[in-house]
Amino acid sequence: MDKGTNGGKPTSVDKINGGFDALDAATSATKEVVELVNKKANENAKETKQPEYIYTTYDPKDPNKNHQVLKSAHEARQKKKNDE
Repeated sequence: MDKGTNGGKPTSVDKINGGFDALDAATSATKEVVELVNKKANENAKETKQPEYIYTTYDPKDPNKNHQVLKSAHEARQKKKNDE
């Protein structure tokens, strides 16, 4: 449809098409934002390290007796003991 069919004013079909174009542009922008957010989240997840634990007491027959501590804390305690 031509815009000229309504005295130079946009017809209802032109208005509807304009609405679809705006919706399409908004959808594209939203997809780009989602991709950027996911990319940043993946980068942050790679930077986050899980804490390492070591067993100070391990009994395979009775798991309730097992005792774990942070590896960094255990190493600091051992270094402090060795320095004394």
